[in-house]
Amino acid sequence: IANSLQIFFKDGEATEKIEVEYPIGHQRRRKEGLPLLVKKAEENLAAKFNASQVKRIVDLCLDKMQIESTTVEKFVEACLP
Repeated sequence: IANSLQIFFKDGEATEKIEVEYPIGHQRRRKEGLPLLVKKAEENLAAKFNASQVKRIVDLCLDKMQIESTTVEKFVEACLP
């Protein structure tokens, strides 16, 4: 999964080579990546839903036992005002 990036310019200059062994979505960086994923979800949900709906949806999704036992119908209801 490791990747690196170095930019070379027309004038011969170049940036330092940057290497990332484990990207933010990698299992080893789960604790670091989860808050970013939640923030991204909240921002995208906010484009469609009001703040209380976003909170309800995110809270439901972050509760593993609750989301696993929630039917599709109940999930859709949680999205409604």
